[in-house]
Amino acid sequence: MTYRYKILSIDGGGIRGIIPALILAELEKCSGKSIAESFDLIAGTSTGGVLAMGLTKPHSRTPQRPQYSAADLVDLYCTQGKRIFQERFPGRVDEWLSNPKHSSKGKEAVFSEYLGETTLDQALTDIFVTSYDTQLRKPIFFTGNPNAEEHDNSLNFRRICSGFTMKQAAMATSAAPTFFEPYRMPTSHRDTPRGFYSLIDGAVYANNPTLLAALEARMDYRRRQEAAGVQAIEELYLPQILIVSLGTGALAHSYAYETVQKWGKLEWIQPFIHITFDGQSESVDSQLSSFLRAACTEQHYYRFQIDLDETHNAMDDTSEINIRRLKDLAYRMIEEQASALERLCQALDTNPRLAHRSEYIAV
Repeated sequence: MTYRYKILSIDGGGIRGIIPALILAELEKCSGKSIAESFDLIAGTSTGGVLAMGLTKPHSRTPQRPQYSAADLVDLYCTQGKRIFQERFPGRVDEWLSNPKHSSKGKEAVFSEYLGETTLDQALTDIFVTSYDTQLRKPIFFTGNPNAEEHDNSLNFRRICSGFTMKQAAMATSAAPTFFEPYRMPTSHRDTPRGFYSLIDGAVYANNPTLLAALEARMDYRRRQEAAGVQAIEELYLPQILIVSLGTGALAHSYAYETVQKWGKLEWIQPFIHITFDGQSESVDSQLSSFLRAACTEQHYYRFQIDLDETHNAMDDTSEINIRRLKDLAYRMIEEQASALERLCQALDTNPRLAHRSEYIAV
């Protein structure tokens, strides 16, 4: 099967990003290609957005190649997790109730070291990273394509690129409410209150950004043809797209009726976040898998997800024992899904991806 477009989409999930990072390392190993070479679009929310940018950041000495492999990003979680999730008030649960749990300083320092001042338009393949503005009350999409920008205030979203860096996008998409403070990002865009965006984690509306990525792919496919001067523009349909969606683990914690019926605002805060993020991820998977099963005769959609138990639930548990557990879960999924991964590697190897937008423009 020849696919016209290939999408990689990565869920949010904090430190549990180790799971999709290890899956991607396995894909790079079996395909012999970098993830940036294998896909036309890499979408991500929160930790998935950080992975998207890490995988597409050009190398400082050989800019045609990525700076980091997926295995390098596994190492990022293992070695820098404690710096990213730096507790503001260790052991002070009372302070967590009225302040973000973690300081953003450690996270910003790590993203500065790994992403530097690389701009979004330098991404080796197109990226699509989600965030949300608390002042505009609109989704903000970070893209690697300046031609895709839309920040007219009449729209119910904004898609931005020019003048912004991967580090800024990483800070924004990972600013999970209650965990981190919103990210203040200066901008010259008109109709932006007070001259800056107030950005939080895109997981508040798209913890699993796969459906959004599929819609973005259709628009991107059209833009590439227009940039190449194609006269008869062709539309891109879902059955023509290879979609790979990576979860960070489905939360299996059960909340008994007898317990939750007595809860008020305070008790619901963290469970509500987990239920919302997890429910949104799995509903997108259900919609896509049902639609593609009905519309396609061959496999176009791969979803790699694994159930978690209570010991893996936390998005910010960076203890050595939890990191080891998360890695074990990922290795178990790789073993259990070996045949699916092999089929996927074959699909990625036998179907060259689209030329990047810069290659079209150069024609």
